[in-house]
Amino acid sequence: RKLVCPLGTFFFLTLLLHFVPGNGGYPAADTLECRRSRGFCKLLECPPRTSPTGGTCQDGSLICCKSITVIPASS
Repeated sequence: RKLVCPLGTFFFLTLLLHFVPGNGGYPAADTLECRRSRGFCKLLECPPRTSPTGGTCQDGSLICCKSITVIPASS
């Protein structure tokens, strides 16, 4: 019985993924716009203390969220 070298398998998969066509690692235009407005991308909904900006990320597959600025009440 022959054992497969885990390092060799990792190298092969890395090499294979390098040649698979994709977007080249460049963020989509809507993702860049979200980041320019100091937002971040989430899959389903924005976490607590954040709100959706109305924009999207990854060509519309994610939503853009932004932190809510809370101004403390003066006493």
